[in-house]
Amino acid sequence: MKVDLDPIRRLSRRLGSPETRFRAVHVAGTKGKGSTAALVAAAARACGVATGLYTSPHVEHWNERILLGGVPVAPDLFAAGLERTLDVADEHATWFDCLTAAAFWVFAHEGVELAVVEAGLGGRLDSTNALPAGVAAVTNIDLEHTEVLGSTREAIAFEKASIAKPGGVLVSGIGPADDPAQVVAERVARDNGARFVDAWAGSRATLDVRNLTLARAILGECAQHDPRLEPSALDDPALRAAARLPARFERFVYRGVPVVLDGAHVASSVRAVLDEAGLDGTLVGSPTVLFGARPDKAIEALLGEFVGRSRVVIAPRWDVRTAAPEEIAARAADLGLNAIATDDAARALGLAASLAGAGWILVTGSLHFAGALRPLLRERADRP
Repeated sequence: MKVDLDPIRRLSRRLGSPETRFRAVHVAGTKGKGSTAALVAAAARACGVATGLYTSPHVEHWNERILLGGVPVAPDLFAAGLERTLDVADEHATWFDCLTAAAFWVFAHEGVELAVVEAGLGGRLDSTNALPAGVAAVTNIDLEHTEVLGSTREAIAFEKASIAKPGGVLVSGIGPADDPAQVVAERVARDNGARFVDAWAGSRATLDVRNLTLARAILGECAQHDPRLEPSALDDPALRAAARLPARFERFVYRGVPVVLDGAHVASSVRAVLDEAGLDGTLVGSPTVLFGARPDKAIEALLGEFVGRSRVVIAPRWDVRTAAPEEIAARAADLGLNAIATDDAARALGLAASLAGAGWILVTGSLHFAGALRPLLRERADRP
């Protein structure tokens, strides 16, 4: 666990402080931060603003993390940024420090006017918090990475809301005014000398609506510095559809069966995906779940979200560093779920299609797992 931001700050200074050469939107949160960032970036591009987007982790390819004008950074430019960064990095700089500094260098080198940056882990000590004051946002708060961020929503809210800086603004989609995490976020913003903006969409709002509401509020704050930025740009359904990131409620059709690919890795995120699917008229019945997760995740809590909501859980083997399929299937069975372990991801996908019937398939558990299955879906799906 990092104890300060000194390594990334030293690294940035040696690169000429590229993060000071563009305005920034900094987005943290448990669920939806990447999607919200992508919406803001897409709207800014539509308004004629030279825009960069930095998200993490990547799903399939490293250059997914850095978008310029909506297009993944060219490999040679990405390499140039990394080479310059590694040349001046000291032994205290982490790999994520180097990636983040390289992204800032690329944005400055390419003349980006607005960079939309998704926080990695937490916020206060995350490498992305080397950004100067600007528009910061927190999408929502739930228990995640508790061994690092704290064991309560309030503790996690403190870490994430601490991206607010003196003279900046913190836009919050966390919850109502009496939500303890919202209370903490507002206090942190005030203590840090930032203005606080409540952009909660309400308890009945879908995840897409929450992200959209927050993105509109962020653009409204950005428009105070650049009148070209119009929140109304998000009224365009085509723009919103094009802004969706890989493996964030991404849709496919495989052997005639609808498939949703989502890298949800905490219980509340899985619940949000299932709730979102319940509002989608094209996803009928309960899902057959393809599930994969790292062994350090709260696997029981993740699987528990499928109780009463899923036909069957299939756990394929996909990476030597991940929880064994047999272990996942055993935990699922202990919860009363129909569970199947298999050694082959492609076979698991075919099995899911044969078992889904008139239902649908959900691929979830982690972004790494989603990244492992996504090439199969892109290659073999009937259509995206």
